[in-house]
Amino acid sequence: MTRIQIVAATAGLYCLFATGSARAAEPSPTAGHYSGAGLIGYGFNDGYKLGIGARGGYTLPANFYVGGTLVYHLGSSQATSFGDFKYHIAYFGAEGGYDLVAGPLIVRPYLGLGYAVLTASLAGFSASSSTLALWPGATALYPMGNLMLGADARFVITGSTTNTDGSSQGFSALGLFATVGYQF
Repeated sequence: MTRIQIVAATAGLYCLFATGSARAAEPSPTAGHYSGAGLIGYGFNDGYKLGIGARGGYTLPANFYVGGTLVYHLGSSQATSFGDFKYHIAYFGAEGGYDLVAGPLIVRPYLGLGYAVLTASLAGFSASSSTLALWPGATALYPMGNLMLGADARFVITGSTTNTDGSSQGFSALGLFATVGYQF
């Protein structure tokens, strides 16, 4: 990942935390509730593409969110003389964030930390590699009773994996998701 990407991700999170219209002191409608949600979206990198996932957690009475997520991206396929080379990525881990009330919306900047698993296959053979992953992001939720609709943006940053030629490669990407959830 380049320094420009790191600076852009950090600046985006700063802007979310410094939003003047959000009122951090106001209790969030999610405070004191468990929640679960599905995610469907797109990652802007060949190993990502279409993605589906799930998130679950608890928002403390002080608006702090703790939970976890699992996201699986279908990845890409490239034709070769040996057959199709297919690869995809999945990542999972813990998330922590803070709910900001912004009018009828809840804006939750968060940070996720976990593992990413890249799997590649060619001609009946497959291999996988795992690495640490970090995903700063933000979710905007519109509560309708216990149902919540929203959008999620995250920048997944993975550690480097070593290729067969000895070079290393990271699989970082911006992901945009729609989310539907329910709070208990």
